Amino acid sequence: MSRVFASSSSRRAWPLAVLLLTLSLRADSAHATSSYWRSAVSGSASVAGNWNPAVIPGAADLAGFTLTGLYTASWASPQDTLGTLDVNTGTPALSIAGNLGVRNAAIVEDGGFLTISSGRVRANQWLVGHLGSGRLIVTGAGSQAVSVSSNAPTMFAETTSTSASVAIVGEGQFISNSWYELGHHVFSTTCSLLVAGGNVITRIGSRLSTLSSAGGGDRGGLIVGVNGPAYVDIYNGGFVDLKGPLVVGRRGNATMRLYKTGGILVPGMNVGGNTYIGYEPSTLLAHPGLLSLEAGLVRLGGGVLIGDPDHTSGNADQGTLRVQGSSVIVGGPIQMPPSLAGTLELRSGTLQMLSGLSAIQQSVPFAVSSSVGSPTMWLEPGAFALVKPASGSTIALGVGRGGAGRVRIAGTNARMDAAGEIAIADSAGGTGIVEVDSSGVLNASSGLIEGTGGSISIRGGGQLNVPTTLLAMGTIQMHDGIFDCPWGVLGQPATLTGSGTLVGRWDNLGSVVIPASEILSVSGTFNSVVGTVSGGGTLEMTPGSVLQAIGTKEGSIVMMSSELRPYTITDAPQAGAHRARPSANAIEGVPIAPPGRLHVIDDLNMIDACITTVRIDSQASGLRDTLEVGGEAALSGVLNLLTISGSEPVAGDTITIIEAASVTGEFSGGIRLDGVDPAGAVTLEYTPTRVRVIFLGSALGVGDDPRLRETAMALRLWAVRTPGTAAFTLELPERARVLLTVFDVSGREVSRLADDVLESGRHRFTLRPGRLASGVYFARAQIEAPGGTIVKRTRVAVLR
Repeated sequence: MSRVFASSSSRRAWPLAVLLLTLSLRADSAHATSSYWRSAVSGSASVAGNWNPAVIPGAADLAGFTLTGLYTASWASPQDTLGTLDVNTGTPALSIAGNLGVRNAAIVEDGGFLTISSGRVRANQWLVGHLGSGRLIVTGAGSQAVSVSSNAPTMFAETTSTSASVAIVGEGQFISNSWYELGHHVFSTTCSLLVAGGNVITRIGSRLSTLSSAGGGDRGGLIVGVNGPAYVDIYNGGFVDLKGPLVVGRRGNATMRLYKTGGILVPGMNVGGNTYIGYEPSTLLAHPGLLSLEAGLVRLGGGVLIGDPDHTSGNADQGTLRVQGSSVIVGGPIQMPPSLAGTLELRSGTLQMLSGLSAIQQSVPFAVSSSVGSPTMWLEPGAFALVKPASGSTIALGVGRGGAGRVRIAGTNARMDAAGEIAIADSAGGTGIVEVDSSGVLNASSGLIEGTGGSISIRGGGQLNVPTTLLAMGTIQMHDGIFDCPWGVLGQPATLTGSGTLVGRWDNLGSVVIPASEILSVSGTFNSVVGTVSGGGTLEMTPGSVLQAIGTKEGSIVMMSSELRPYTITDAPQAGAHRARPSANAIEGVPIAPPGRLHVIDDLNMIDACITTVRIDSQASGLRDTLEVGGEAALSGVLNLLTISGSEPVAGDTITIIEAASVTGEFSGGIRLDGVDPAGAVTLEYTPTRVRVIFLGSALGVGDDPRLRETAMALRLWAVRTPGTAAFTLELPERARVLLTVFDVSGREVSRLADDVLESGRHRFTLRPGRLASGVYFARAQIEAPGGTIVKRTRVAVLR
């Protein structure tokens, strides 16, 4: 029996647009009004006898399938004859040779179940789950469901207490010229969308199952969880292609997954606009949204906003982006609102960021680490990321913490700032990799910790800046990179390999390897306590830099206007600090490091501005720093000799300080003894393989006047040690002019205590530390005595 549309519309709250369009139509056939045509149990839809009444529905008529049972209605040729296609209660499978045009709406409701097995059903608007549950399956090569309107959305679970289930499988396609709304109504029960291809490719050139939008701007998007709950599964060759934005979780709970269940096919997704996860643009609170990307290639063309700005501390995280196996390319920035309502989880796969300023801060510490995979976070040229630590944590970025992880920053203007510490594989079992390449920059504002499973790579002009401290226990690989750190410690078993520039202070307790023909340049201080330098390359000290060694060092060294020291004097120890030598050999409580042995396996080349500082005791003690060169020692610059109070060399001592396969050149800048000119008390002996220091005596003058020798024997200069100050006492056997000056270990004058004629007897001079740093200082008294000039020296330690 037939039904007039008006009577059916009184029972159903049809969409207003459909109602107005339907009522405005007039039948092209003999029917005066729009009629509802019920299909027969079976048969071709193009045969009049298979319809009731026995007339094929016209352009203004409503073709409805209400009978229960599975049956097939076939259109033999393309048609554009229906006003509305309504499937309720029935379960038809449509097989269409070409196109079936529906001028108004294609609706699946009231328990209806529609299958499009071949051909194309083109409707002005699609509604699945209207006034009851609805199921739609588009399956088979060439089968399509098309929503034509660019102004009305394609809606699933559109009204109250409804559910919708849509499956695009077997190379089927759903195409919308507008946008999709899943879980449209706040009181809808469930809404699910499945886009899946298969486990094998059935034929070459086959097209996989696709959900796509053709609308421009915001009209070409997909909203999952508009007001009610919604779920999307894309797997095994399924593909989603959106021209507009993607929203997962607005005012309804939403989950969207891309994954693989087996076979060789993987899913994919392309989003032309922005991606919003757990986000509601109004002042209302968003519901949780999860976008889980577990397989395939995903392109998010715009930015990504994770979390709702209206989130409050009493609510759970609203948005989660999980990368777990997919290769994800993000065209714009990743933003997480200050409400801490979002979470970025990197479990495996790759997150590649192309541009924009990303801000990452969440309620839990951010980590590129997983025990189930090895995730990679990759910043391309033009991408900048600011990572902040979670509340209560000092770690801003964790890489491979208890699992595996990798961060790569590559290209000009690619930069990541960690507003906190960076921790790389600092826990048991962790393997973390950080790569800074092609002029990229990584900044760690509060230090960097690298465990034994960590790997740092700086290449192609890349720069890693650590403004505080670095503790490295893993590997560091450099090739034309820059590593800037005020205090970096290479622990044991840390290894630094390659070339580039180290800026700041570096303490090497591990191994530095410079490959042959490569140069590792140091701008600052390089200390090697028990570490080694090997590989046959060149360690270059830039102007003003200091090289200090206590352990064995191997490699070629070029000294560029620098200071070469094969020793270290540590600062005053703190309470409980370990002393480098027994206290009996310390200077006023300042521990002295053991004698240093600086070994250069190849050549050592100096220039005129180079300062070589060597610490020596008396010849009898046998304690001294030595410089050993396996190749040629080309000498130049200044030789600065430091003595130790209480064990100074005496007249006649001859001490070898340099041994080499060959010695060329001389210390053209002369000699300094404890920072001052020895004025003839010391001379150097150069042999083809050695350099030796010969001490002539402490009395400095011309000739051999007996009065000078007597005066020198009677002169005394010694340090007076009192808490908080330092003083010197000078005893003069007769009236003389005295110049008494104090120098630091570099030879810089820090105080002039006397420059006058003094009477015979004892004189006391106090050195008030003031702003002097803790350390060792040297006093030099130049006395104009009858018969010549005498110089006396002593030293004192200043403790602040």
